[in-house]
Amino acid sequence: MNRVLFAIIGIYLIAAPAQAQGRGAASGNTQNAWWTDNALMTRLGLTDLQKQRIEGSFQSYRQSLTSAKDSLEREEAQLSRLLDADSVDRSAVLLQINKVIQARGEMERVNAAMTVEMREQLTRTQWTQLQSQQNGTRAGGGSGGPAPANPAREPLAGRFAADKPVTLDAKVTEFRFQDPRSLVFFEAVGKEGKIESWTGEMGPARTLSQAGWNASTLKPGDRVVIEGQHSLDPNENLVSIRVLRRVP
Repeated sequence: MNRVLFAIIGIYLIAAPAQAQGRGAASGNTQNAWWTDNALMTRLGLTDLQKQRIEGSFQSYRQSLTSAKDSLEREEAQLSRLLDADSVDRSAVLLQINKVIQARGEMERVNAAMTVEMREQLTRTQWTQLQSQQNGTRAGGGSGGPAPANPAREPLAGRFAADKPVTLDAKVTEFRFQDPRSLVFFEAVGKEGKIESWTGEMGPARTLSQAGWNASTLKPGDRVVIEGQHSLDPNENLVSIRVLRRVP
């Protein structure tokens, strides 16, 4: 019976996590938020009206995406607590798995609706080019190269500002390879020239591992360049990491 239980849990753990911002709209990393990438939109030949309507689609679904994401994270956190208990309550775990699946389904439903609305604003050629562009920019995590900072494509909605990109020369102080999202703690020079402590959010360990990451991928003292979106709170040293590159 335990084998059956953990087989079910295994299916949950390896299932593709729910994606929000832009997943279906190009199978792209939502932290790359393709509709905020001016260079990409120029290559696609989007008109100002197309850009305006696509951004409007995101804004109209933003609150729903946030609510769905928060709900999913709560259910996943509860499942983690049940699995971490000294004694596993099988009935409670199976019930919680159903709740996670339902929450994930709701996130996918909202995302799908937003994706369709965005797709309606693109020509077939633009849509094809967008998918090709996004699929072709999945970078590996090799030494010195860009790393897939957030393959899980966690949504930015409600927490990070897509219009506030940051690039930081950083020194890693700690790396937490975990679910529901991995964390990179690092130091970087602030606006006043002083060393400040920062936190960067990445995808969940179960998804990062599929891109070759593990708990020792980043070590204290590693020098990296981090690109991402700043927290909506300008006083908070928090960034949603899009790209992480090692410094030789």
